[in-house]
Formats: sequence, C-alpha cells, structure tokens
Amino acid sequence: MIQFDIKRFGKLARWSLTLDMRFYVKTLLTWFAAVLLLFLAFGFQNWEKGHQNVYYILFITTCYSVLLLTVMGPVYMFYSMTGPHDRRTLHLLPASNLEKYLMRYASSLVLLPGFLLLFFASDVLQYAFFSMLGKEGVMLETQFFAEKVALLFQDVPESNVSSLPRTLGCLLLWVHSVYAVGATLFRSHKYSWVLTTLVLIAGWMLLSTILGGYQNLNALWWNHHGLFNRLFLVLTVVNFWLSYRLFYRWQVAGKYVNI
Repeated sequence: MIQFDIKRFGKLARWSLTLDMRFYVKTLLTWFAAVLLLFLAFGFQNWEKGHQNVYYILFITTCYSVLLLTVMGPVYMFYSMTGPHDRRTLHLLPASNLEKYLMRYASSLVLLPGFLLLFFASDVLQYAFFSMLGKEGVMLETQFFAEKVALLFQDVPESNVSSLPRTLGCLLLWVHSVYAVGATLFRSHKYSWVLTTLVLIAGWMLLSTILGGYQNLNALWWNHHGLFNRLFLVLTVVNFWLSYRLFYRWQVAGKYVNI
C-alpha cells in the first residue's frame, strides 16, 4: 500500500527514534571520540614535524570520510536492525509501505547533522586546546582542509567555475540515491555500504576503460556537464523509485540480495 497519513507517519517516526536512540548515541559518541583523538594527534605531530606525516594523511582521509558519510547516508537505513525479528516487526507495523520506507530513510539522515556537528566540535576543541598550550600558527583543521580541497579545483576551466556547485550537487545526489538502492538491495546491512561502493568503483573503472581513460571521461564530463546534470537528476528519481520497490518486495528470509 502506498497511502500516506501524516499523523500515522508521525507516530511511526517517534516509535523509530525511540527504538533507535541507543544506536544513534553509541554511533555518534564513538565517531566523536575517534575524530577528536585524530585531530589532537595530528596537531601534536604538526607541532613537531609539519604536515608531511602519516597523521596528515589520516586527517585528510577523515575529512573526506565525513563528506562520504554525508553522501552515503541512506546506507544507514537498516543499521539498527539486527535480524529477521526486526524485519518481521517492521513488516507488522500498522503503516503503509511508503510510510515505512520514508521513515527508515529519514532515520538514516538523523545521523548526518550529528556527524557534521561533532566534526566541527572536535575541530573547535582541538583549536582551544592548542591555543591554551601556546602553539604557534594554530588553526582550525577544517580551514586547512578547505584550502587543500580548493587546490583540487584550481585546474577547473574558468568557464566551468560558476557551474561547479550545481554539477557536483547533481553528481553527489545521484551517488546518494545509489546508496539508497544498495541499502535495500543487499541483505547484509553491515556491509551494504562496502558492496555498493565496490559497484560504484567498478562502474567508474568500466566507464573510464570504455572511453579510453580518466582524462577522456573528465573532458566529456566538463564539455557536456549540463546534459549530465539532467541525466543524473533523472537517474536519481529512478534510483529512489527502485529502492522503494526493492523495499516493498523485501523478504523476511533471504541470503544475499533482495530480489
């Protein structure tokens, strides 16, 4: 059933948040502690040896991981569900399939503001800590990361600079929708993000090979980015529709994929 009732959906959302609260708190606190320790380690190492060290690599990797976590948010749709009993409970809830799907998708997005907020909180704490120690040249690590990201786009043609945010937005939205498909296609909630990422990497490598290399793919992208933007928007809608259909056909018992 595809009916949608806002009051019923509100009750469903409150039930889901209450049930998953422990999972949210544990995940966010673990992530916060890991990032804060990494920032502090990077700061101490930077004080001694500069940026060319393993902590610098780890820091940049962490920053990109935050962006990736934001993009792949739908992969958390079923992370708090641990087995057939949870799937059966979800199926038996007094709500439509559309409401259940939207509830699980929305619950996956709850973590994203928390990830970003705690990331910046970790950065502010390390800034305050090293300022109190009298470190010279102390700076927010997010500022350092922004400078490094800007270097990645310095070779972008000037004619494409104004369209860059829109182009990247369409691309990231499409990748976001691909992870929504992966969350409902692969039955392993724990490793669905790995499997989906491997599919994306394989697809990118295959497309690059067909077109004769990454340079040709990059040139094709920038020369026809308007067409690609519209294509990605259409594919995003298709992916969310497919994700919902896979959820609608979700089997309580199964092995690897939900087909």
